[in-house]
Amino acid sequence: MKVYLVGRAKDCDINVADPTVSRCHAELIVQTDTEFLLVDKQSTSGTFVLRKGEWRPVSTARVGPQDKVRLGAFETTVGDLVETRTKRTTPGRLERDPETGEIVDRRTDRTPT
Repeated sequence: MKVYLVGRAKDCDINVADPTVSRCHAELIVQTDTEFLLVDKQSTSGTFVLRKGEWRPVSTARVGPQDKVRLGAFETTVGDLVETRTKRTTPGRLERDPETGEIVDRRTDRTPT
């Protein structure tokens, strides 16, 4: 079973560069390719899952790749979080592009070419 730590800290498995995300915000536990457990790690601004059009706070929730989640004010999908981590051998970094609002996957160790 794989467990990914999600948060703002650089040593998290999935790094989210958003000031509303706690340093160690949540855990994403991979149960199968399509089943995950999202666990809030007593974050300051909460962990939420979109259910029936409403953001619901969760301490632990079963989620799938298409489920929309919110960490603090940062919205993404479970699939995007997992893809960020599994594509890389180093922790991924998700940011929201200020111009387009699109979620951008960045390496924490990227060097200019």
